Amino acid sequence: MSLGQLKRLAEPAGGVRPSFSFYHVYVALMSLYREAPLGRMALARRLLLGEASVKTLVRRMRDEGIVEVDRVAGVFLTRRGLELVDYLRRLMDLMGPLELGPVCGGCTAYGVVLR
Repeated sequence: MSLGQLKRLAEPAGGVRPSFSFYHVYVALMSLYREAPLGRMALARRLLLGEASVKTLVRRMRDEGIVEVDRVAGVFLTRRGLELVDYLRRLMDLMGPLELGPVCGGCTAYGVVLR
């Protein structure tokens, strides 16, 4: 799966624009990599999305062969999903938390290094 194919997971299907973005796809993949299996509600909390949006995202990822769903355990990455995460980890490095101190009133930020 290419990065373009992965981005299409967050594109409109049938004229309806999903409430999630490529960012949510990325966070979902990384969360599943680190903590799988995860139920939809746990994934919704991590993504700050509603359960219906997560259900749509999981269905799209399942249709692409990236995840499988176990009714009891939850969502987990397939071999293809693990290969995709490995590709993303070679492509991007997350930096953070970055303490910005007085620049933004003590907020915390994150950065991404792309190769």
